[in-house]
Amino acid sequence: MDERGICVVPRKRRFLQFRKTKEQDMRKNEDWDKTLHDNHAKMGGDNEVDWEGKAIPIEEERKLVEEEKALIAALYPDPIREDVNNRFTYHPPKGDQAARYVKLRDEALSLANQILNYCPDSRERSLALTKLEECIFWANASIARNE
Repeated sequence: MDERGICVVPRKRRFLQFRKTKEQDMRKNEDWDKTLHDNHAKMGGDNEVDWEGKAIPIEEERKLVEEEKALIAALYPDPIREDVNNRFTYHPPKGDQAARYVKLRDEALSLANQILNYCPDSRERSLALTKLEECIFWANASIARNE
């Protein structure tokens, strides 16, 4: 620590820390490459045939793909991936969600009609209607994704 109470790491030590982290990442990548190679070898070097040139049953191929996905998730747990999966997955309405969607859309329609009645035809009015539409989209997405 220096006189201001700030922790100072010498440049050489910072480089060694970075290098250690980089080497760990490289080892992870080597393990990953080996696993992919092993899985590829299990499938006969081809997704459609085994070592003897016989077709792999689709169930077995799916099982291998699922094992590979599980391995990816185990090696690289990723909260961002979970969030992305949640964003791009269909969420069927549950309970009173559908009724709330209708209520929000009705309120937005009422406001849209007021915008049409009180605002002159202009780019700004078009933007207001577009943003209102976007607002309802995000409100409905909030209900669908988080309940």
